[in-house]
Amino acid sequence: MGLSALTGAPERSRHRGWLSLVVLTSSVWLSSSASAYQVELPPISDADRQDSPVGAGIPSPTEMPSLEECEEFANELTAAVAVKDEKRCNELLEWNSILTRTIARVQTSDEVRQEYINGFLNPASGPLASPFGGFEAGTTFSLLRVRTKNGKRYGLFRLIPPIEVGVSYHELPLIKRGDGSVVGEDIYIYNVGEFLSTGFRRSYMQAVPPDKEATLSDPNDSELLQNLPLLTRMTECIRMGNGRGALDAYDAMPPSMRKEKMFVVMRLKAASLVGEQEYQNIVEQILRTQGRDPSLDLILISIYAALGRYSEAFAALDRIEVAIGGDPYLDVIRSNFYSKRGNLRSAREFAQAAAAADPKLVPARLAIVNCAMYQRDYAEVARQLLVLEELGQEIADLTAVSGYRRFVASPAYGEWMAERRRRAENLGKP
Repeated sequence: MGLSALTGAPERSRHRGWLSLVVLTSSVWLSSSASAYQVELPPISDADRQDSPVGAGIPSPTEMPSLEECEEFANELTAAVAVKDEKRCNELLEWNSILTRTIARVQTSDEVRQEYINGFLNPASGPLASPFGGFEAGTTFSLLRVRTKNGKRYGLFRLIPPIEVGVSYHELPLIKRGDGSVVGEDIYIYNVGEFLSTGFRRSYMQAVPPDKEATLSDPNDSELLQNLPLLTRMTECIRMGNGRGALDAYDAMPPSMRKEKMFVVMRLKAASLVGEQEYQNIVEQILRTQGRDPSLDLILISIYAALGRYSEAFAALDRIEVAIGGDPYLDVIRSNFYSKRGNLRSAREFAQAAAAADPKLVPARLAIVNCAMYQRDYAEVARQLLVLEELGQEIADLTAVSGYRRFVASPAYGEWMAERRRRAENLGKP
């Protein structure tokens, strides 16, 4: 049943849909621990503060923000993201901290460094121009929970893309400034498995011209610096659509680099540019060598399902459930998988469990509608449609949607329309 037709959203082609989902939504990278995973951002050292031209502007955390303050921060951020208010998004992020972590312990000429900083802080073209602009249209961004580790708060946000299956997460370490405001100190982007500042740091090292090589005081960066030409070639090949060239660059990297999360994601993206067969071949290699590593679970669940390996997809979801600390939306994914297998009873049970855990979770309500339509439980379809409208969803004219003709012909449709009219009349009363 086309759920996008129900709410008037555009239909998407199913051809290779799972492939684009994996490449674009990527994964949540988790630890191999069986306990809930928690990212942790180390503090900025005094030396790094002094070394950075914006280091003096980094607030020294006064106290840990309260849960209420963190939730207020989350409400403001999600509202700003929803309306693409870049100015407010930037006010809620501590860019001085992100920039300092980006350039710390990389010594190069003052000219190169200042040029990078100017570009970074340019509100028209740098990251400040669109801090959350990479989200696909229709993606929902909401707070899942606030977590605490070693005296520090972290806001875990969930991203649900406007496609049938998929989820990712952003986690922001939260600090309280001297003026009492709460800001995100950095962003751990689960779909690339690293902090935002880590990715910028790599781009900073790539920006150094060959005739003005950087020196590093951090030995962990040395191998990356030595192999920057390969990374640059791989990045450029992907940008130009040359998947084969990108894979050749990946294969030339040292084994330790090829195991890093970000480069595995880039490898999958490159393989998708070559073709579906190449993509599946590389997926199979990953499954053989890293399939049991929870760090790949979210990037592989859609692949497992596309290959018909649902038992492995469910096992991956179970591991993600533990590692992320629980998420009702994972039950929506389970529901979708059971529906694909034709097990509507289990599909409906998981969709109902998701709705019970989070009554405002729209995809859970849509999944219930999907199951109820196939089961011809039109009274339940009508009930869920009323809930969806209460949640602010606009329902399309179902008389024009062929997939709902049986529902339109049922008594439940007339009762639903009568209840809608009654509610509309009540809203119009003084």
